[in-house]
Amino acid sequence: MSASARCQQQSRYSYCSSSRNDLFSNLRRRRQRRTKPVRGSVFAAFDDDDDERSRRRTAMEAKIDENKNEEEAEDDDDLEHEFLTNEKDLEIDFEFSRRGGNGPVASSSSSSSEEREGDEEKIQIPTVRPREEDAKTSDVETLRSTRLIEKLYETVVNPVNKLEPEMRKLTSVELRAKTLEFRARLRLGETLEDVLVEAFAAVREASRRELGLRHFDVQLVGGALLHKGVVAEMATGEGKTLVATLPAYLNALSRRGVHIVTVNDYLAERDALTTAKIHGALGLTVGYVLSEDSPEERRKSYDCDITYVTNQEIGFDYLRDNMATSVDELVVMTRPLNFAIVDEVDSVLIDEGRNPLLITGPSDMDEGPRYVAAAKIAESLVEGRDYKADRKEKTIEMTDEGMTNAEILLDVEDLWDPVDPWGKYVILAVKAKALFIRDVDYIVRDDQVIIVDPGTGRVQMNRRWNDNLHQAVEAKEKVEIHSENAIIASVSYQCFFKLYKKLSGMTGTATTEAEEFEIIYNLRVIVVPKHRPNARVDAPTAMFRDAMTRWNAVANVVVSCHYEGRPVLVGTTSVEDSETLSMVLDEYLWRAPDDTVVKGVAHNLLNARPQYAAREAETIAQAGRLGAVTIATNMAGRGTDILLGGNAEGLARKAMKEHLFEALGLGDVLEEERETAFQSVSESLATVNLSETPAQIALEQARLIAKAACESAGPMNIDSANEMLVRSVEKAGEKIRREEQKKQRLLLTGWEAQGINTNEDDDEEINDEKEKKRVPFEIAIDFAAEQTLRETARLCKLESQEVIRRGGLQVVGTALHESRRIDRQLRGRAGRQGDPGSTVFCLSLDDEMIRTYSPAMSKQSSAWDFAGLAPEEPMYGSLVDIQLEGIQKNIEDYLSAGRQSTFDADRVLDSQRNAVYELRRMVLVGGQQTLRERLFRYVDAIVDNYCVAANVSGSTPAKDWNVELLMDLLREVFAGRKDRFRLTNNEPVSPHPHYLPGVSAADLKDALLHLDDKNGSRTLPEPRRMPPLDANPVAVRASISGVNLAYADGSGLAGGLEKTDSSGSVADTEPEAEEDAISERLKKRLEPPKEESSSKDVVKAFSSGRHAKKARQLRAYLSEAAIQQYLDRFARLARLDYIREELEDVERLWVLRAIDERYKQHLVHMSSLKDSVQVRAFGHLDPKEEFKIDGAKAFVDCVSDMRIDALRNVFFFVGASIEPTTEYETVPASNTASGGDDDDEESSYDADEDLMKELTEEEREKVRSFLARAKESGISVTESEDGFGEWTGSIAEDDVADVDEDEDSI
Repeated sequence: MSASARCQQQSRYSYCSSSRNDLFSNLRRRRQRRTKPVRGSVFAAFDDDDDERSRRRTAMEAKIDENKNEEEAEDDDDLEHEFLTNEKDLEIDFEFSRRGGNGPVASSSSSSSEEREGDEEKIQIPTVRPREEDAKTSDVETLRSTRLIEKLYETVVNPVNKLEPEMRKLTSVELRAKTLEFRARLRLGETLEDVLVEAFAAVREASRRELGLRHFDVQLVGGALLHKGVVAEMATGEGKTLVATLPAYLNALSRRGVHIVTVNDYLAERDALTTAKIHGALGLTVGYVLSEDSPEERRKSYDCDITYVTNQEIGFDYLRDNMATSVDELVVMTRPLNFAIVDEVDSVLIDEGRNPLLITGPSDMDEGPRYVAAAKIAESLVEGRDYKADRKEKTIEMTDEGMTNAEILLDVEDLWDPVDPWGKYVILAVKAKALFIRDVDYIVRDDQVIIVDPGTGRVQMNRRWNDNLHQAVEAKEKVEIHSENAIIASVSYQCFFKLYKKLSGMTGTATTEAEEFEIIYNLRVIVVPKHRPNARVDAPTAMFRDAMTRWNAVANVVVSCHYEGRPVLVGTTSVEDSETLSMVLDEYLWRAPDDTVVKGVAHNLLNARPQYAAREAETIAQAGRLGAVTIATNMAGRGTDILLGGNAEGLARKAMKEHLFEALGLGDVLEEERETAFQSVSESLATVNLSETPAQIALEQARLIAKAACESAGPMNIDSANEMLVRSVEKAGEKIRREEQKKQRLLLTGWEAQGINTNEDDDEEINDEKEKKRVPFEIAIDFAAEQTLRETARLCKLESQEVIRRGGLQVVGTALHESRRIDRQLRGRAGRQGDPGSTVFCLSLDDEMIRTYSPAMSKQSSAWDFAGLAPEEPMYGSLVDIQLEGIQKNIEDYLSAGRQSTFDADRVLDSQRNAVYELRRMVLVGGQQTLRERLFRYVDAIVDNYCVAANVSGSTPAKDWNVELLMDLLREVFAGRKDRFRLTNNEPVSPHPHYLPGVSAADLKDALLHLDDKNGSRTLPEPRRMPPLDANPVAVRASISGVNLAYADGSGLAGGLEKTDSSGSVADTEPEAEEDAISERLKKRLEPPKEESSSKDVVKAFSSGRHAKKARQLRAYLSEAAIQQYLDRFARLARLDYIREELEDVERLWVLRAIDERYKQHLVHMSSLKDSVQVRAFGHLDPKEEFKIDGAKAFVDCVSDMRIDALRNVFFFVGASIEPTTEYETVPASNTASGGDDDDEESSYDADEDLMKELTEEEREKVRSFLARAKESGISVTESEDGFGEWTGSIAEDDVADVDEDEDSI
């Protein structure tokens, strides 16, 4: 039987089977069994009555005597001592009062009405002293914080207050001009601190005028602290959104951008639209980024002075920017990260800090069937027998029996067979089954597994578990299994936010994590004083024996408060718990004030399910209404204040929607929303009674006009209708606020009456002009909105006073969170801005947190017997609180260690990531000259490294240099397009390489051996020269294929790199090919390498030794040959029908592709390395240090490979000038003679035949025509000494240009 079914059955039994049901039926039955009635409640575990205490002591001693011969007697004595001691430490002052008349109970039929009236008890939450907050800072830190706040009052608050009269006298234009004044002063050398006071005063005045909200003094303190770069802890309801406007405006004056980071899209949009009125009045621009925004919209928002964005969106935008292939794709990194204010900083930097941000891409593996098969195997495995689950570590350990059973079911011999591995999939399937629970860790929506944030209870769209765990959960739920992903980019929140020049944050709970903020982020935590004293009453935690008893007790508390008219907010930790409690409340029987028995309690449910989550803010905003009951996850609606009495704007929009949507032709939409909305036992409390009010008349008039307009123009679009309602209510609120300001101005005297919106009359004249242009439909809608808002505001004000009179909001927690901060945040929902309120936590020994992190405590149910408590009574006191606090502290330490581990691992990658991203940025935003300088350095580095690998050194004779290996390595990097294709397919390459054409390894080695000899050559062999740039493509292909071309007079083609009157030269378009540039490069390469730019091996090889000069000549020769090859190919490519700027962009793209592909491989390797180094701990090695060492080595290899891949890609790209296609026939293996210096007839190679074979049919026809004309011109083919064909004769210029240039795509 499921938990929900058991809960339903138990609820019916507890509340329906007995005629004696009342609010605390279980307690009442126990009282009747006692000789003396016990005064108590669900919150009372002990009683102050001495006789009752003696009776309990006697019962406990008797129980101990019975078990004194048992093995656990000693433990029982300790437990007795602890509880007896605990009684003396209680700080609870119980207050019980008699209730006159009937309460919210169905009374027992065995008692007379007189007894009910006289003996009925009104069960109240015990009054306790407000507990001290959990902040545990040292005395020194507290003193420092106090002194800092006192100093801020002297240097900021008091001066700002003195400037207030002066600011009030300014017109709107003069106030706006203050921004220009501040920016001018900053340009003249003043600092932000110099203008801080005046800037804060300007923001306060703009807020007062635009929003009707004046910053309190404590809010000025909070703003100053945020500007200083600290974490400001401000209690719930203290106005953190308004506080952020102060440092945001001040730092935006520098035009470097300010990012205000929120936790969800709703808060980002809401806060941006709200504060845009303030900043807009001061001349600043405000933008916000939502998850569905396009890149263009994101870029526009980030370019604003102030940008509101969620932590996930800005993190992923940062990663995507560092994957961009053009400057136009950048959205956030268009300027350096300057200043960030993180709202709910503990949630973002602490809770979210456990998991890094990952961008993944599909991999080539498709193992869906294996996950499905493994999921079926996992269903048959039993915990304890086949596997052990560690829910704290989230790990699974297979037993020998479990592995054997899995092998039998899979019909394999070994789960870890390297040829056919199944172990990984089975473990993932078991982990998905045992550790990841539906409706707790995830939900299934539209056949997709969607993660539920454990801290907030919100769904996390477009996020997936890594390490292929998500695929295992998909197989478990029998939904579509998506392909495995590979990591493309990653960054942790710790490393990302440290990129900001200045970082600050604000939250209601940060002191418990003050040490972590200080260590990781270098952020101090300062507690800002409250504007009003805290009137909230926090009851001690009540511990129940089992979950069902706890749910019954929570239901009792909810019904009791609901009967009294107090709003109740119940916090749960999972979707399952929230729906379980909802079922209990739906089946609850209670007696209404009119003495009728009512089944169920009207309530609102808010969890991760889509039909509830869509109206999260709306539900939370109305949770403070009279008698409202709201069940929500602990963090639901965070950032939305619970106003006692309700939110007038939300109620006004709701009322207008109910009255007007049907007239607008959207009745089906309204009906659909009603059907999909949460249905409790009665109507939702998010409505208001407007009957017999001016608002009702105005709404009816608007409905008639809207109906007439839609009959003629057709139904209205749903988005337009919603936008119209929001705009009309906002406009009505603005009008009402302006009227209130007018009334206040009439009551003010002196300077206060001067300059209060002195241009208001002008604004009214402008508004009057706009009013005349409006149509009757708009006028009716706006008038209805105004009247409705006035009425809802009036009702909310009256309701607020009544809620305050009845005790304010009651918050009930049903389970402790892993972090004390989350519990404090839930408590902070009550007692906003000095309002009354109370909180209590009702727990049970069956709670997941207790069973996971404190199994011993979860087995202490016998303590109820020892303490003399009934099973339905709670246990509480200082001992319980200490135990629970200890558990949470251990969990926090454990999670903090996990975050530290994530940070340590990412810190190793951080410097590497920054280096790679900086390299990408330089390639992306730099010009071609910058890119070429980098590529030429890559050429030099690769040549040097390969020379060292080939034993080229100044201390080694040239005869011992492995020139053959050196040439093979370099020709592999600088290969042509066709050879690159062949190398990729493991096929033999052409015998005519593009790099150093016509120069064989033997020729080069022979030249090196005789270099500088008296009778030998003093130069290295000259490679075959390419035809001029304007030569026809056939001649170029012939030259590439090993044919030496020359005119009869010895000029022209043989000097292809030389500038002549009739032929183009590379130096004409490529400045790097000019003689001065070549000379400068050779001069630099002939010098000994420097230590700061070369490795130790390279410096040693080319700096010392009798052969060092010859070695430097070789490296200069090899480097320049590659550079000349690149320049020649690019110059030829530029002469084709392409725009040079586009060619440069494509070249840059090839370089970026090389960087990204290699870095992606590096991330995969580092992920595997992080896991593999853990086993080195068995060898008494520190895994962290080993990860750093091996990670550094891996990054060195990564950078080297990036350079090689970049050059490969670039040479492949520019090779399109002479090899425009990449699909061609493979060169036969027998025709792979190198250099043409082999005299064997069998291995001889026909260059013309190879050339013809590689050409298309159209090109062959062109060649035949060209050869025919050449023959008519007297051209003959002779055999040169090096074995290559040489064409001699004369060719007319028009013949050369007769063949069209190839226009194939790059």
